[in-house]
Amino acid sequence: AKFRVRGGVVAHLDLLYQQAKKILPRLLAGAKSSKDFPELPSMIANAMIRKYAKAKQIHKVTLPCNAYRGEIVRLVPEGLYVTFLKTTFPVKFQKAPEQVLAIEFIKRKRVWFLCVQYRVSVEKRFVAEDVVGVDSNSRGNVATIAFGAGKVRRLGPDLGSVKYNYRKSRRKRQKKRQTQKLKKMSQKQSRTTRDANHKVSKQIVDIALLNRSAIILED
Repeated sequence: AKFRVRGGVVAHLDLLYQQAKKILPRLLAGAKSSKDFPELPSMIANAMIRKYAKAKQIHKVTLPCNAYRGEIVRLVPEGLYVTFLKTTFPVKFQKAPEQVLAIEFIKRKRVWFLCVQYRVSVEKRFVAEDVVGVDSNSRGNVATIAFGAGKVRRLGPDLGSVKYNYRKSRRKRQKKRQTQKLKKMSQKQSRTTRDANHKVSKQIVDIALLNRSAIILED
């Protein structure tokens, strides 16, 4: 779940964010203990070490934190209480969590968001009688699926050609230094890709439900 962060805690997060950016050289150099990062609360430092353990570059810094079985992050009647911030976030979940596993604060365009990973109980709606196999790296389409007695369907447009066409158009704009048009083109390409992926994923789920099938993705 993802929630926007408001109020006085934003200033505290901004400070932690600046401290987190300062430790990046040490983190990439291989520091493996929260003692190496006294600027940050130990729960954030430890989570960052695990998150970026194999990273060679870090472009967007986030502030992750594990819940530690309710010791650091816990559910309260008013929402979600984060111990090291001494703040209760008035969040509402679509389905009541059984347990909060981890949280992460991310900053996008000067706006802070709280991302919550949590566990819920799920009722088993049906027993799968078949499978739908999904190949998401197929050429010429978003995905190729196989189901039933040898049935194969290709879903979605060729996003590779869409990407190629946008790239050609961007080159022309770059030569003319049309920065505003470049930005709009990038946003349009992102929307096109997101829309195609959304429609294809819905098609796959609908086919799986119709055929009482489990969905199997490639490794």
